[in-house]
Amino acid sequence: MSYDNYAPNLKMPGPDITRAHISTGMAAPDFTLLEADGGTVQLSALRGQLFVLIFFRRDW
Repeated sequence: MSYDNYAPNLKMPGPDITRAHISTGMAAPDFTLLEADGGTVQLSALRGQLFVLIFFRRDW
């Protein structure tokens, strides 16, 4: 496999969103993330719950 064939597969799919300015204290926009087990979790589903959101690269 050459780099030209491999590199496009490294791109992570993501939502097509317009970046908005968000400041401290503002509500975060709703988003959906892929879980390690293949499921999804939506920020709005966590409303009223305490949670910690940690971003990390899964392929280290």
